[in-house]
Amino acid sequence: IATFVPFSFLDHAISAAALITLCIANWSVVSLRINNGEPSAELDVLMMQYNFDAFMIGILTQHCIDTRVGRVMLMLISISTITTFWGILVIPRSGHGAPLLLPMIGTFVNWYLVAQLRWTAMLTVLVWLGAASAYYYSCCRGRYDSHTNILMGMNKSPRIEKGTEISMPRSDCECAKELQC
Repeated sequence: IATFVPFSFLDHAISAAALITLCIANWSVVSLRINNGEPSAELDVLMMQYNFDAFMIGILTQHCIDTRVGRVMLMLISISTITTFWGILVIPRSGHGAPLLLPMIGTFVNWYLVAQLRWTAMLTVLVWLGAASAYYYSCCRGRYDSHTNILMGMNKSPRIEKGTEISMPRSDCECAKELQC
């Protein structure tokens, strides 16, 4: 890609991709801290709203702060961000009791910085994410079995006939105990 596209264009796209990656990592930290990573529709909706609001605050402060409509929209989205943030904080936690403030602030700052980049960089990242998502959903979706953690059709182990005893792999501790005897 660097052969055909000037680096002055790619550097902003790389920055946007890195910041979006950090937002995803922060989302994961929040999910782990609230409910040990278990799926939660309520948390997902609130986090999507929070991410969108943070990005829109960055866009509005960069491009629309000079207009009355922009200031009103900024005020409304700021209120939405605060209420969404509070909604995330009051979700009952089943995970770690660590504070959520740092990953939430990190998410906000990352989206704010993404909004400061060139439109072409954001468009490039969106096209790249769209292509990667299309590839995933066309080729890989449905092939992963979350209960056995293997790709379906990729398991090279021999078939086990009915009535055959299955021995589980021994842990390192069991092997170490045998060596000590």
